[in-house]
Order: sequence, then C-alpha cells, then structure tokens
Amino acid sequence: MKLPLAHLADELTHETFVFAFQNLKDFKVRHSFRAWLRAIALNLVRRELQRFAREQKNQTRLQQEQLNQLISESEKQHAADEVAFLEECIAQLPESMARLVADRYRSGRSSEEIAVEWQRSPEWVRVTLMRVRRKLRECIEAKMEVAHDY
Repeated sequence: MKLPLAHLADELTHETFVFAFQNLKDFKVRHSFRAWLRAIALNLVRRELQRFAREQKNQTRLQQEQLNQLISESEKQHAADEVAFLEECIAQLPESMARLVADRYRSGRSSEEIAVEWQRSPEWVRVTLMRVRRKLRECIEAKMEVAHDY
C-alpha cells in the first residue's frame, strides 16, 4: 500500500527474505522473528520510497531542463527570424528612409550629425526615425505572424 508501484511489493518481499537469510546470525532468539522481518521490510520500503522520490525529482529536473532548452532554441530561432525579417523590411523602405536608418543604426551617427548632413533639424531626424521604427515593427510583426501560423 505504501509503494508507488505495485510490482515492487513482490520484489521487496523477496529482498526482505534474502536479507533476513543473509543476516540470520544477527537475529536474537529472544525477540519476535515476525517483528524483525517486518522491520527489515519497512526499512526496505523506506529506502525504495526515498529512491523513487529522488528519481521523480530527477525526472522533473530533466523535463524542466529539456523544456528550458527547447525554449532557448525557440527564442534563438525567433531572434534569427526577427533579424531576417528586419533586413527584409528595411529593404522595402524607400531609399531615403533606408539610408536614414543605416546612418543612425549601422553607422552609429547621432541625430545631430545626421541633421547637419541632411540639412534638417535634429527633431525631424528623431521624429522620422520614430515613424520608420514604427513601420519596421509593424512589418516585422506581420511577417512573424505569417511565419508562426505555419
């Protein structure tokens, strides 16, 4: 009744009698043989329950680790998809907007530097970049939605 798997009862009964036979010299005749056998059996059951609990815990850890690995791989793939989609979306931008994005994010130039070169105000650069980022986000999200529907 205490064992997690029914077939273990037969195995532990067998182990109990084998242990008792091998340790018969340690049995004290003035004590109850039945109580001695019962104590051996209870110790074996306790040991088996501890082993089973460890095994279950290890199985749970393994499953969690496998799940974490799958999530990690999925996130890496997701990030790779986003980068590929970003490149596609940038390629779809008008040339001037693609150049603006390249100046800011690939070249790492500040809004002020771009404004001077483009003969625009820094505010225009920031607002335009904000609008372009919004368009890129919408484009990427649309592509991700289509990709994950398959």
